[in-house]
Amino acid sequence: MLLVLSSVAAFLFFGAEAVAGSLSDAFSPSVWGDVAGTRTGALLLGRVGLAVALVALVGVHRRLPQGTLVPVAFVIGLCTLYTFSAVGHPNTLHPAPVWIAVDLFHLAAIAIWLGGLIAFALLPRAALADDAGAQLAKRFSRWALIAVPVVVATGGALTWKLNRGLDGITDTDWGREVLIKVALVAVLLAIAGRSRFLLRRRSAASMRYTVWGEALIGLVIVGVAASIVSLPPEQPIRAQSYAEELAATNGLIALVSLGPGHVGSNEIHINLTPPGGSLAPVAGMTARVALPDGGIPESPVTLKQEGPNHYSGAVTFPRSGAWRLELIVQVTPSETQSLKAVVPIP
Repeated sequence: MLLVLSSVAAFLFFGAEAVAGSLSDAFSPSVWGDVAGTRTGALLLGRVGLAVALVALVGVHRRLPQGTLVPVAFVIGLCTLYTFSAVGHPNTLHPAPVWIAVDLFHLAAIAIWLGGLIAFALLPRAALADDAGAQLAKRFSRWALIAVPVVVATGGALTWKLNRGLDGITDTDWGREVLIKVALVAVLLAIAGRSRFLLRRRSAASMRYTVWGEALIGLVIVGVAASIVSLPPEQPIRAQSYAEELAATNGLIALVSLGPGHVGSNEIHINLTPPGGSLAPVAGMTARVALPDGGIPESPVTLKQEGPNHYSGAVTFPRSGAWRLELIVQVTPSETQSLKAVVPIP
């Protein structure tokens, strides 16, 4: 149920971010429709459906034919993990399918390892004291021996690719948090080694406290990983104002200036020169921005008229990227011109 709620929240808040709006936009059906048509929005919405399917599977698992539960749960779980990899940092790498697959293996191995640890931590001590509990612990230990190297190898490969090597990894918040995560994983591996020693030399029940320690550190690692996802791997680039002269086929000219040119709120000014250098004011103008590569649909820019053929307004860019700016100018009541530009936001 927690997965369902968090998936719904991710979709709603992505909608508010995509239109650079307020919290109320997260609950707007029109915004839902807009973002559902984007790749990121569709994946987040798909995650909601998969989470609901998992909850339903838990509810009906006793009525399923024998041997059906595990493969169905595996497919749903794998598809759910894919929605995380496909909207994260690996989606920005080339070739994207390869690195999405690497991240998918990374997440799957983590799910097996930490998921098993948490399950064992929640078991009563008596459940680990009998032969069935001991066999279960040994089976999980064998799976963990496979999962841990996969976690380390795929995590190292992703870090290398995203940072383009290890040089300067401490220069960014992303790199520093990755190193914190690595240190925590090292501690976790040390405790896991102790757990395996207790399992082989004593009993499954004797490793209860070390498993609790592993599970708690694992949850901290998940929290750090969630923070890492929200940070850019690259060194932040200094904001730069944008100025460009746009021309339409009929001779309409628009001088666009935007500043300070960074993620967040920016001020935009547009000065128009009608066809032929006429001083006659245009009938009206609207503007909108979109980030196609980031799956953010078109959202309107609120403009006000400062004077004849001079418009200004505020535009919010929720993330960096090559934003597409489109001006729709009503030159006369019967003539409309569209001018487009790409605004780089570092």
